[in-house]
Formats: sequence, C-alpha cells, structure tokens
Amino acid sequence: MAAILSTNMASLYAQKNLSTAQASLSESVQRLSSGTRINSAKDDAAGYGIAESIRGAKNIVDQNIRNAKDGISWAQTAEGALDVVGKMLQRALTLNTQLNNQVLNESQSMSILEELGAIHDEIHNIEERTKFQGGEGTFSVFGTYELDVNDELVFVDGSNEIEVNTGSGTPTTIEAIMITTTGGPGLYSIDGVETLIAENASNRGTLGAAINSLEYAVDNMQTLSTNLADGISRIVDTDYAAETSNLTRTQILQQAATSMLAQANQMPNVILTLLK
Repeated sequence: MAAILSTNMASLYAQKNLSTAQASLSESVQRLSSGTRINSAKDDAAGYGIAESIRGAKNIVDQNIRNAKDGISWAQTAEGALDVVGKMLQRALTLNTQLNNQVLNESQSMSILEELGAIHDEIHNIEERTKFQGGEGTFSVFGTYELDVNDELVFVDGSNEIEVNTGSGTPTTIEAIMITTTGGPGLYSIDGVETLIAENASNRGTLGAAINSLEYAVDNMQTLSTNLADGISRIVDTDYAAETSNLTRTQILQQAATSMLAQANQMPNVILTLLK
C-alpha cells in the first residue's frame, strides 16, 4: 500500500463507520425512549402507511362501539319505563276485575275509577318524561283520553256505557265517552288492559332483542378493535429485546470506530520516519 499524505483512506473509512454507528445508536435511543419503532415516516415509510390505515379503521370501530353503547342506553331507558308501565297495567287489571264486584256501591266504584284514571295519567306522564339526552322516545303505549260531560272518570267497556251499582238495588247506566288508546280498546276494561299488557310486553321484548343485538355487536367490535390494536402494535411499537441488543451492538461499534479513527489519524506519521 502506498504511503500517501493528502488522502487518508483509513481515516475516511473509520469516519464513515463511526457516523453510521452514531446514527444507529441515536435511532435506538429514540426508539427505546419513546417506545415506538416508527417515530417518523422515514423510519419505515411502508410500515407507517399501513399503520395509519389500520389506525383509521380502529378509530371508526371504536366510535361505532360508543355509538352502539349509546343505543343500548337509549333502549334501556325505554325498557325501564315500560317495566314501570307494565306494573301499573297489572294494577289496572286488578282494579278492573274488582270493579266487576256487583256488591260495590257507586262511591266505591268511583274510587276504583279514580285510581284507574290516576294510573292512566301517570302512564302518560311516564311517556312524556322518558327521554334520552333530550330526545323523544319512539315507543308509545297510550293515545289520548277524554272525560265525560261532568268531568268525572267513568268506566268504558267498549259500548260507551257501564252499569254501576248505586247501593239502592237498581243498577244505574252512566253514559261515557270512549277512551282511545294505541293498540287496545282502553284502560277501563279487562279486555282492554289485557291487550295493553300484551302490547307493553311486546314492546319490551322488541327493546330487549335490540339491546341483545347491540351488545353482541359491541362484543364483536371490541374483539375487532383489539385485533386492530395488536396489528398496529406489531408495526410501530418498539421490540425492547431486539432494540436493546441493537443498542449494545451500536455502542460497541461506536467505540471501535472511534478507536480506529484515532489510529487511522496517526498512520500518516509513518511518512515522517521516511523523511528522517
């Protein structure tokens, strides 16, 4: 090998290797300190693009999970209200059956009718009050009702009249205005209440099926979200076992390159010996 002074190739090689080792060392320190293998697109352009695409899909899935949970909350709100309505309808059925007792006088019958009216009103109040985040519920049990001409609650059996025992031994006919409801002849008859109970149960069943369906969807989407997160992790997260090994290797290479650079820089001194 020629003894030259102007160009110290050994030093240039050592400088290049030292620069490479320092860059690799810096990259390892960044990955180990951040916990992320890809800290910028230049670290792995293809991997970064794939990871961002998967992250977008995961964000959509995660928001859909929250949307479905909101739907579950809405349905549970409605179903809880209908649970209370169901209990009130059962009470109305008991009262209608009690009203068939022919030994009741008019005052006793009217007391029962007043309780039925209170139940009717409260069911309407429940329908008005039951809202989720300010929105109207889409379920409905009753429509509208009216009072008779004397503003008294009256029993309606579908024929627009009822015989009430006045206690004098003569049954008395009371004219009434038909009470209209959704899906049944009314709250003021056994048949009507039984129809409403069946409708209420059907509504609750529909809501229950919707809740179950949404819960299954949430479970499925949570599994998908977990798998997407795992996919992102495999691409972008730091493998500490591999990276610490690389850190040790680059530290040794840096020290070796530094040592070799120092020796390479001393090599031109040989020329001084030749000049003596």
